[in-house]
Amino acid sequence: MEHTVTNISVELVIVQTNYTRGTGEIVFFLGNKNMELTVTHISVGVQTSFTRFTGEIAFLHEIVFQHETVTNISIEVGVQTSYTRGTGEIVFFLGNKNMEHAVTNISVEVVNPSPSVHLTVGSAPVSMPPKQQMQVPIHLACLGPMEEPPTVCFSYNLCNVVVSQELKLPVANHKFMVPEVKIPTEVFFAEWKALSTPPHKAQEMFERAGALTTDAIANVLRSASLGVEHGYLDPSPHNEAGAAYFCSLEGGQKQTTLVLCRVEGKPQTMCQFRVTVESPSPVVAASIKDMIVLQLQALPA
Repeated sequence: MEHTVTNISVELVIVQTNYTRGTGEIVFFLGNKNMELTVTHISVGVQTSFTRFTGEIAFLHEIVFQHETVTNISIEVGVQTSYTRGTGEIVFFLGNKNMEHAVTNISVEVVNPSPSVHLTVGSAPVSMPPKQQMQVPIHLACLGPMEEPPTVCFSYNLCNVVVSQELKLPVANHKFMVPEVKIPTEVFFAEWKALSTPPHKAQEMFERAGALTTDAIANVLRSASLGVEHGYLDPSPHNEAGAAYFCSLEGGQKQTTLVLCRVEGKPQTMCQFRVTVESPSPVVAASIKDMIVLQLQALPA
């Protein structure tokens, strides 16, 4: 998977390579797009929290959206998100960092829409004076399980130079889930049995270098919007289980889809795990399973 952030001079392509047993490699390809000048004093800094991964696409999202901002020569972009029961709002904060010139012809457009998410983009300012900040809201409505997030393109003009950059929105299926901590146990186990075969069941086993506590596992499940209470659904001291409802507005009507999860740890070491997620929606089951596995693998030993 590749993501590209482009400014006036440097093209940065982030390629995430294979991971294995708690280690991995990420290769940054830097390209100087300037026709005359050499790029100097190059540095790459990453500020992110691996405990807040949202799925396969989340590495760039965490860098771009969750903790800091994306900054190029002229524009600073920050973001604030909120979600509730099948709807959400993403607010982009646009700042003109240029000391002398206004930014003009500002545009925020959806270039890769998702059939599972309806987007309404608020109006962008026509221009931004130097050292000023403005907001552009994007309202979201979940229409169903999502496989790929939508992409927006920022474009603007500064001193007759047109600049554009595409960014994937920080949207994933768990954003539209509501935790259910106290699901009746008879409901949980009846649905667990009914959904116990693929494609409604997504399962993966993995091993990591360092042991994990059940508290750490429970925190990962909560970050995936699952309701968890240790010992309530699974009496084993080495396991955690949780439930949630995926909320959408399919056909204009509010819909809820049950999501069940269980993480089993090998008692002797707590370094080997089996992650199982079940749901009537195979897409939701697979995406939540992938997210949880990634987070558990990324936790420090």
